[in-house]
Amino acid sequence: MPKSVVTLIVFILLVAAAGAAGPPAVETSDVLPDHSGAHAAASEGTPGTAISSGVMHTCGLQSDGTPVCWGYNAFGRAAPPAGEKLVAISSGWTNTCGLRADGTAVCWGDDRFGVTTPPAGVFTAISSGEFHSCGLRSDGSPVCWGMDSRGRTRPPAGETLTAISAGSSFSCGLRGDGTPVCWGSPHHGQISPPAGETFTAISSGGSHACGLREEGTVACWGDFQFGEATAPAGETFIAISSGGSHACGLRADGTAHCWGSGSHFQDRVPAGERFTAISGGRLHTCGLREDGSAI
Repeated sequence: MPKSVVTLIVFILLVAAAGAAGPPAVETSDVLPDHSGAHAAASEGTPGTAISSGVMHTCGLQSDGTPVCWGYNAFGRAAPPAGEKLVAISSGWTNTCGLRADGTAVCWGDDRFGVTTPPAGVFTAISSGEFHSCGLRSDGSPVCWGMDSRGRTRPPAGETLTAISAGSSFSCGLRGDGTPVCWGSPHHGQISPPAGETFTAISSGGSHACGLREEGTVACWGDFQFGEATAPAGETFIAISSGGSHACGLRADGTAHCWGSGSHFQDRVPAGERFTAISGGRLHTCGLREDGSAI
């Protein structure tokens, strides 16, 4: 029998065996939910006030503070506790955290490294990254929890910050004078912000971070593999967000511009859209329109 015929017969037998076995069992909690239901809050007239994209899920806040999440729900990362009302929300790799009006933190999702068990006390800001989260106390001191690999949960002692952003294996913050400070994995230069720079906002991504200068221009540092750390020249923004291997900025007129990896079209802003907020996830980007609906 010719070799090509033998190969074909083996292939057919393998396909038949796979079909007989059927698809692998999937936990219902791990299945992507119907997005029409997940976005029902916006479509039914309850506008959103905040949005945060994680690795495979996104969360937002309705106008009454109710958290709503959609996407991949493994470990319950997209299932906020019932009855919670929040003033801030941040989606991480496999978890989500939020702040209540009294400043206490609540987190949900994967707790293998204690990332959904925030320290007691009051925070003024919170940010979730890869298996860790960070918050700012009322006196500006940073506190991080979760997996401590590469020092991602150990901010420099004595720092007082006005902003904080948790990335993949690192975190960054802004001091009162606008100078940035970062800690954690140094492998791509992501914890080495440019000297002499001051920013009004900062955002940590996969292996890069970006800062927004007072005049609206952007400086980025870290991994340049996909151009994510190459900020667009001549552009000015009012807000920025770093994703896995891309970053986005929001212009004063509500239009958005993204740069870096487009492997999953995460850098393609829908034509004609205007936003009040934008958030880059690992392989996707979300925004809030002026009417509070999410896209």
